[in-house]
Amino acid sequence: YIVKPSIESSGAKNVMRLQSDSQKIFINGKHTTFETVEKIIKRDFLVQEFLEQHQILKNIYPCSLNTFRVVTLRMDGDIHVLQSIVKFGDKGNFVDFTVNLGGLHCGIKDNGTLSPFAVDLNYKKYYTHPYTGYSFEHVVIPQFPSLLNFSKNLHRCLLYFDMASWDIAIDKNGEAALIESNLIYQGFSFLQVHNGPLFGNFTDKLLEAKITRY
Repeated sequence: YIVKPSIESSGAKNVMRLQSDSQKIFINGKHTTFETVEKIIKRDFLVQEFLEQHQILKNIYPCSLNTFRVVTLRMDGDIHVLQSIVKFGDKGNFVDFTVNLGGLHCGIKDNGTLSPFAVDLNYKKYYTHPYTGYSFEHVVIPQFPSLLNFSKNLHRCLLYFDMASWDIAIDKNGEAALIESNLIYQGFSFLQVHNGPLFGNFTDKLLEAKITRY
């Protein structure tokens, strides 16, 4: 299982791996109790089942749940996808790309094909994953359009925020699964490395709307 704070777990803060064996629990391999977890995570926490990811993503990096960051925008009465990337863990870590633990992020073309290279925290390019040696080029993400539509449908249920960043996984059957929503401290520099300016074709319209409003 995964144990994590219900909110404010940015950068994998206090995200832990839990195992149960012979009526005992272990956090990151060490015997512990839920009372100890409550001392680490001061507020509410979640216990979530491990999600088995699609084999294509597991081939690239098997130790973490590799997730897609999809940014959506409400504009002109509809929800639009601004940008998307996929994040991979590294060095045996069980979480994907974070500022604290490193990892890689890779761009995705509109047809679901990965960029030929990924980038680490220091913006160094990798054409193969350094942990597995697996090449990023020509990898096609299954049912990628469905993943984007899934993100847009999530945002349609979120009425009070015009922009959101979603962490989405693809399970072993190719179905999209929500891992986390990000509404503050969304972080965009690692997306713009692959896709250019965040708002793209919406930039002028957004600037005009803000200038007119204020």
